[in-house]
Amino acid sequence: MKSSMEHLDILDEMADFPEELNVKAILEKVKVFLVVKQLKEDSSPNLVIPNLYIGCLGTVLNKKKLLETQITHILSVCEMPIFPYQVEDFKSLLININDSVDQEIKSKFEIANDFIHSAIQKKQNVLIHCFAGKSRSASFVIAYLIKFLQMTPLQALKLLQSKRRIAQPNMGFMKQLDAYHKELYRQPQIQKEKKQEETFPLEKKIKQNEQEEDQKQINDQLLLNS
Repeated sequence: MKSSMEHLDILDEMADFPEELNVKAILEKVKVFLVVKQLKEDSSPNLVIPNLYIGCLGTVLNKKKLLETQITHILSVCEMPIFPYQVEDFKSLLININDSVDQEIKSKFEIANDFIHSAIQKKQNVLIHCFAGKSRSASFVIAYLIKFLQMTPLQALKLLQSKRRIAQPNMGFMKQLDAYHKELYRQPQIQKEKKQEETFPLEKKIKQNEQEEDQKQINDQLLLNS
């Protein structure tokens, strides 16, 4: 079965029908219908790491699901006003950006990361969304993972795509994420070590488990050799 986006591509190809059929007006109505359908189908947030979710416009419109997921903070990274209920029921931040390879976003990463991390430190749930939940929102999720999980952009993208398959920042955003990563980790070693001490708790747990497993293997080997 074709996806809604594939149907939109087909409709674009059909736009050259004779004008007397008023096909263009029909196509516009069908496009609106398909977009609404897609937003309804993709209305549940995807959990990336504990307390951090990604979604699309359909997600943020689904207030019932937001409350069920216990979302408390919403970061909107798109060209749109904040929805009225966000002001009433959620802490919200709007970063107005286009999904364009020429759009500058790197200067927005710190304010976004501060907003996200202030919630996660309190174990509150954050939703990052754009229109499709593919490029802009994915970029800001990756920026957070770069800073607080010390991931490379590609490592963060791989993790994100395992949670939301369509996630894929545009090429311009990926270049800025790479530059952001280089800026963060071109610091003196003492500052880097301090940042690592402030690592996200999940990453600490992973590292601790790896160390314990390594020690267990060493102990087992010593017993075999004794």
